[in-house]
Amino acid sequence: MSQKSNPSRGQQGYHDTYGGSDDECAEEIIVEKPDEETHVKAKVQEETSVDENTQVKRVSDQCTPRPFKVWNVDRTLKKSIMASSLHDLIQKACGKFNKSGTPQVVLEEDGTEIEDEDYFSSLPDNSIFQILGSDEKWQPARKDE
Repeated sequence: MSQKSNPSRGQQGYHDTYGGSDDECAEEIIVEKPDEETHVKAKVQEETSVDENTQVKRVSDQCTPRPFKVWNVDRTLKKSIMASSLHDLIQKACGKFNKSGTPQVVLEEDGTEIEDEDYFSSLPDNSIFQILGSDEKWQPARKDE
């Protein structure tokens, strides 16, 4: 299904999004005038000037899956997961670890809970997490692990 959002006449630029279902990543094309300030949380893949007043940017909205490692609560099972968002990671980890409800994702090293997409997106590839059920608590790794 295609989605388009175009401005009303007289606006300085427009923003089109083409994408499929909620699980698919959308390609965004942003056209803007240089005197407008626009903040885009995306990586610019291509930038083209149409004329001296208009720029066209093709961007990807951080939906490229990245590699992560996820442990269960007692660190007896570790899985690799490719995820493009925190929500995506939680869904995939729930499937791999047979979790239901609302699990908690924490950094394996210190138990910091990850609840924010912005923070999640700032973490490096191959970050290591634990997925915890509602009745489970993070514990530091034993020295022999």
